[in-house]
Amino acid sequence: LVVNTFLVLVQSVTDLKNTETATQEIGWAYVEFLFSLFYAAAVAAELLVTPFDEYWLETTNRFDLLVTAVLFVAAVYWASPTTDVSPDVLHYLVILRLLRLVKLVFNFERFQFMGTCIAKIVPASLGVIGLLFAFASLWAALGTQCFGGLVYDGNPDLEDSDYLDADYDVLNFN
Repeated sequence: LVVNTFLVLVQSVTDLKNTETATQEIGWAYVEFLFSLFYAAAVAAELLVTPFDEYWLETTNRFDLLVTAVLFVAAVYWASPTTDVSPDVLHYLVILRLLRLVKLVFNFERFQFMGTCIAKIVPASLGVIGLLFAFASLWAALGTQCFGGLVYDGNPDLEDSDYLDADYDVLNFN
């Protein structure tokens, strides 16, 4: 876990600084491949000891199994010689690895209360999130119907307006 955390931090820093070379990208892809194999072996070892129905009862085990399956399939896909995996996909795999680390942080007693609260808040707020999404979608549809095609860079009606001066034209309904 310490090695995984360190490697995620190093990879994130080189990615954020845009100092990553093509050789480093291939190296990080190999790291992803090795961690996915390690995670798959860990889940397989746990399933050898624990019956699947008992293993599947715990939410953390479900999360582990699904993330491990995604990481493993992506690693096998990357390892096949006929495919080319985008670096963006590898960044998403790093996020998945990071989520596994966050899950392990919640095993510590200090973070269990916070993890329990978050686990209860997210499902309870899904209705409100859905309502916000519906209203935002309706607002965007209304804005597109009312102002679609009228707001663009170079529109003579908007010349020397605060709207264009503040660069709000990128937030238009076109």
